[in-house]
Amino acid sequence: MEVSPKKFHIAVFPWLAFGHISPFFELAKLIAQKGHKISFISTPRNIKRLSKLPPNLQPLVQFIELTLPHIENLPENAEATMDIPTHIVPYLKKAFDGLQQPLIEFLEKSNPDCFIYDFGPYWLPPILSKLGILSIYFSIYSAFGMSFVVELIVGKPTDDDNIISDVHHEQNESGVSDILRVKETVFGADFIAIRSCMEIEGVKVERNDEHDGKFTRDSVTKALRSVMVNEEGKCYRSNAKEMSKIVGDMELHQKYLDDFVDYVELQISASKH
Repeated sequence: MEVSPKKFHIAVFPWLAFGHISPFFELAKLIAQKGHKISFISTPRNIKRLSKLPPNLQPLVQFIELTLPHIENLPENAEATMDIPTHIVPYLKKAFDGLQQPLIEFLEKSNPDCFIYDFGPYWLPPILSKLGILSIYFSIYSAFGMSFVVELIVGKPTDDDNIISDVHHEQNESGVSDILRVKETVFGADFIAIRSCMEIEGVKVERNDEHDGKFTRDSVTKALRSVMVNEEGKCYRSNAKEMSKIVGDMELHQKYLDDFVDYVELQISASKH
């Protein structure tokens, strides 16, 4: 007799921007299609702005509403970046940090098996670790895009990078720099999930890390030869012509999702032994 695979409780907690909320919501629905229970956590107004769940997923997805605390300079009913101008966003981040205690109460009461989160809650990874909950940082950006963020955190910026670096390292009105938020959430996770696929990622050009961290003539030549001439670059050459097909290849995307969910299930099971 075949044993049915165990179903888990997975919580999802995106940053308060619909460029983040929407991908997290789509991921939550795709995981729910595998039969897992989902707790989608956000603020009341943001949850109301989500599209309606299909009937088959409604029993599996519950919405957890956490109310933002009142913060000076943050307008009433401002619950997402779309509600405010850019210079007010740090106050939204400060309010977001005020969700720490109600989120802890949810975690202690519901005890999810796994928690998928975004870049904002720098204070969250130690909490998840203490409670024994598997933590996943979900990046809505490609691996290529994430590499620049990680370099800002651990690398040695060049003179040309200083302006960008300074902006991200500065403490803002939220009391915490964006770089610290990213550092604590990324490096505090049990593992990182990236919204991308190998077919659209490029070849890395090696840097001269022993000296100034810059690209060398040889490293650029090597990368170009790899993509344009060598056998290993054949997939990149063909994919350049087939990019539109890759983006619309639902079978390919489903395989990546299946592999992701299988890995999450494996990690949850391993964490409980």
